[in-house]
Amino acid sequence: MLIIFYLWAIFEYQEIGGSSSALQISSTIKSTYNATAINPALLSNLNKNGIGLVYCRPFEISDLQYSRLSINYKNFGVGFSRLGFINYQEFNLSLSAGFNLLPNLAYGLIIKGLYIDLNTYGQSLMPALNLGTSYVMIDKIIISAVMDNLNMPQNPNGEQIPWQLTGGVLFQPVPDFCLGCDLTKSQDNQNIKLGTEFKVIPELAFRLGMKTNPLIISGGLGITFRNIYFDYSLQFYTQLKQTSIFSLGYFW
Repeated sequence: MLIIFYLWAIFEYQEIGGSSSALQISSTIKSTYNATAINPALLSNLNKNGIGLVYCRPFEISDLQYSRLSINYKNFGVGFSRLGFINYQEFNLSLSAGFNLLPNLAYGLIIKGLYIDLNTYGQSLMPALNLGTSYVMIDKIIISAVMDNLNMPQNPNGEQIPWQLTGGVLFQPVPDFCLGCDLTKSQDNQNIKLGTEFKVIPELAFRLGMKTNPLIISGGLGITFRNIYFDYSLQFYTQLKQTSIFSLGYFW
């Protein structure tokens, strides 16, 4: 298991939760999950306060678990996630804030504490920053830009966790349908992410998405009942087993 983690970059895995797990898009979707983990500018566009929980077992590895808690209140948010097993654990604690610069233009900041626990091999704490912007055009198009790990924190091996720049566009011509795209560039690779959502009825949404590097095909559904929403997503990988992601939230 330790070999898997070292081959797989430290703090690279982050399951946002909610609709993003199925759509693969995280920079423009207005939700508690995205605003507290990826683009803090979205906090200024959220109409309600919310709390969300995410759980999954990545690639169906029995000893490996991922969980995340996210909370937003007005223009501020808190996020906490854990990934790992008994001898290896990654924790991510984030504080976020988003504000409107203009009526349709918002900006935000996430301050993160990345903590890794290698059991008998020691622990390490790394600070990190996210900057994000969001622009709404005629209430149907959202354009965003996010710089993740802006300060390029160093992991315990002395290697820098690379920055990542994401630009996204979400088009929502009608309330029951949207289509979006994220373009992500880092020092190591680049990615194209595509996703769409359509609602049969206001309380039931179906979602599809894909990511190019590595290739991931995803799908899922979202159910809303009064102030409670449940999301399920299933991701298929080319060389690994699939991952089921469960998200449960409440807004007020």
